[in-house]
Amino acid sequence: MGHLNELNEKYAAKGLQVIAITNEARGLVDKFVEETGATHPIVIESSDSATAWGISGFPSMFVVGPDGTILHKGIPSDQQIEKWLEDAKPFPQAPRSLSKVVDAIADMELSGALKDLEKFLAKEGQPEEEVAAAREIQEWVLWRASSGLEGAAKAAASGDVYRAAKTYRELAAWFKGHETADTAETALKELLSDKDRKREIDAGEKLDQAREKARDLSKNKAIKLYESIAKRYEGTRAAEEAQRIVTRLENQR
Repeated sequence: MGHLNELNEKYAAKGLQVIAITNEARGLVDKFVEETGATHPIVIESSDSATAWGISGFPSMFVVGPDGTILHKGIPSDQQIEKWLEDAKPFPQAPRSLSKVVDAIADMELSGALKDLEKFLAKEGQPEEEVAAAREIQEWVLWRASSGLEGAAKAAASGDVYRAAKTYRELAAWFKGHETADTAETALKELLSDKDRKREIDAGEKLDQAREKARDLSKNKAIKLYESIAKRYEGTRAAEEAQRIVTRLENQR
């Protein structure tokens, strides 16, 4: 875990966010932090990331890009991290006068944040440093829009149409009323108009739903649930993943 602290301290300012995820009790996590001196965030989840991410051993590490793409599995080299961070864009420092904007961004109300930024920048007599910060934040939000659209388009081109559709839906919600939402909705309609791609999207949605439902099921019932998806949506990415989950569950003691 010391390596994660080093990565967090070395690259946080450049845009790298180290996050550990566990389903252990808070007391065990507190003890872990005390013993290891972990300085990075640790999320205690109620879901099942191990199944969702296809994890078979612990600990496991993934590097995820800003568009949600898994860039690397395992421990990356410093050279790899520095290369990935060339395209990263850390969130700018914000003055207190822009706290409302920051809150809106944290809540993923990005179109509202852009409107508030436009109002702020339209006012005369604002301190120069605050105007500069507002412009940097505005640029970051617009970058988030363009990188999201680009990532979704790449996902669709690579055949991962469910992730593309999911991203387009998120962008349409986050940027409602902004041209980004219009672009995302148009792209989503195009995906859904293709019969085979729609089947892939439907399969991905069913798999996500199964993952949620499986948390409350016995192993045998979870296996049957995933087997039904593998059979019904045979030939899709989701069906292949469902079958891999079945295999992992069957191999568990």
